[in-house]
Amino acid sequence: MVSVQQGHITLHVNDINHGLCRIYKGPEQPDINQPTGWASEGKLGRWCYSPVVATRITDEYSCFLVNESHELCQSDFDLTMTSGMQPFKVLGGQLGREPVACVRRGTIHIFHVGMDRAIYHKAWDGINYHPNEGFERLEGYFLDGIAAVSCARDEVSVFAIGVKTGKLHHYRWTEEEGWKLQENIPGEWGGSLSVATLKYKCWDLFGLDLKSKIIRVSYSKDADGKKQLPSMFLNINPSQENQPSNTKNWKASGRPFPQSFQHPDVSTSSP
Repeated sequence: MVSVQQGHITLHVNDINHGLCRIYKGPEQPDINQPTGWASEGKLGRWCYSPVVATRITDEYSCFLVNESHELCQSDFDLTMTSGMQPFKVLGGQLGREPVACVRRGTIHIFHVGMDRAIYHKAWDGINYHPNEGFERLEGYFLDGIAAVSCARDEVSVFAIGVKTGKLHHYRWTEEEGWKLQENIPGEWGGSLSVATLKYKCWDLFGLDLKSKIIRVSYSKDADGKKQLPSMFLNINPSQENQPSNTKNWKASGRPFPQSFQHPDVSTSSP
């Protein structure tokens, strides 16, 4: 689901035949080319996984899907145009699951885990791709289900769980240093990663451990402005016996990271 203007909303879903369907509503103060009520647009083709949508700037968004050859594909939409979504273009790669995306300063960063279990990255600024051909490869052996976020103008982070270690691995990109393995976050991570940022240089990441408990890692900029510090490690366990699973019944317990947690001088061995 995406909104690129006040009053505009668009939902992308795959139908029972695995074709893409776009359901949308025009803005509250539309121009003559945009409808005010709900409408839909069906797209030909068959897709393997759910669509991923990200908006770069006002009036525009991009939709990413994986075709039956397991290649990453992209279609763009501009609210100021009347032609609907543009034809999908093939970006390549070999994906076993849908990608993830985040936006940094008008640029969409797209990530996926390849069939070789490494992370692959490509950026789209609305005109050019970076790299122009293919993808950047981040070495490692990771589970599907990665997460990505940008919490600063010159920074992008991607998180993935190591297949062999079960640890959460944090890669960070900056304009000065490029990609770097920032840290290996301890814990027994099982999957379902999700990350969000609420303010500058801060993010919160959630995932499940091997017993399906929710883990939260919260990062914030420390006072000296030189590094990121972990603030809390949470296990949130919904009460499961004879009680409904809602937030009123969740129990949270927090503890500091263990003394063995090293930051930022961490081991860069293969996950």
